[in-house]
Amino acid sequence: MPEKVARLSVAGGSPVVGITVGYAHWGKYDIRLFGPDGLDPVLVGAGLTIDQIPDTYPIAPTLPVAALHGHLLGWQAAIASYDDGDQPFSVHVTISQDDVVVPGGDVEQSGVMPGARLIVNFVRLEVA
Repeated sequence: MPEKVARLSVAGGSPVVGITVGYAHWGKYDIRLFGPDGLDPVLVGAGLTIDQIPDTYPIAPTLPVAALHGHLLGWQAAIASYDDGDQPFSVHVTISQDDVVVPGGDVEQSGVMPGARLIVNFVRLEVA
């Protein structure tokens, strides 16, 4: 599978990541920023959600945007349904600058799950 790339603008503001667990399922998640080599993860945000309102976090508010070039932004979400049987699910992550989703910064995983599922995904940050 080709690597996902989110394109940040060096002239833009500090980027923000948002995560939404769809269909009002329960979700426990964490979001981490990794170095360009995939090492040294730093926690960006973590939480529990049961609504369909995005939880948002600044990705690296103390770093200049240019310093994020090549880094990986990764997330994992353990999601579960309140109902038995196969249920639709979605985990939607956005990366934005200045309140606008950046190119490649809209990632959604969806499908049907039998009660519970673990979602793991990554996006490489490119700054130009």
